[in-house]
Amino acid sequence: HHGHAVETRGHARWSDTDRAWASRSALQAVGGHAPAEAFLAARAQAAPVLVLVHGAWMGAAVWQRTATLLRDAGHEVLVPDLPAQGGDATLARYVAAVREAAGAREVVLVGHSFGGIVISAAAEAMPGQARGLVFVAGYVPRDGESAYALSQRDPESLVGRYWRQEDP
Repeated sequence: HHGHAVETRGHARWSDTDRAWASRSALQAVGGHAPAEAFLAARAQAAPVLVLVHGAWMGAAVWQRTATLLRDAGHEVLVPDLPAQGGDATLARYVAAVREAAGAREVVLVGHSFGGIVISAAAEAMPGQARGLVFVAGYVPRDGESAYALSQRDPESLVGRYWRQEDP
């Protein structure tokens, strides 16, 4: 937990970091800015960029609602579209798309489903920039483990039930 409000039965509970930022922001509020505006501005500057990575057989559009809500809450959000098929659809190209979206910024990588494998590999490729990983029903691979192998171990996985190795 790095300085974010946490919902606790409908009530926001602020971390010590948020309280420190709020106090500092309130003291530094000048030029007609209300303390809340200064707090949000200070928090946005300190917060890493969120990079939302979609899963297989999906596109960046699946994150539209989530990205909008996060942006409305003051976060900077990037949603790269990964290569979908053909020769460009490789883990190396997926990682390159995430790195290109992130640029030189510090980021928190969020991966859904197969996106978990992508963010794991991207974090290894950009260790100084990746401040955290969030897996949203995402695959968490061991070194060298494939999505196919992971899907086959989960008896509840619809992907594992219907995906066969001969499938693309």
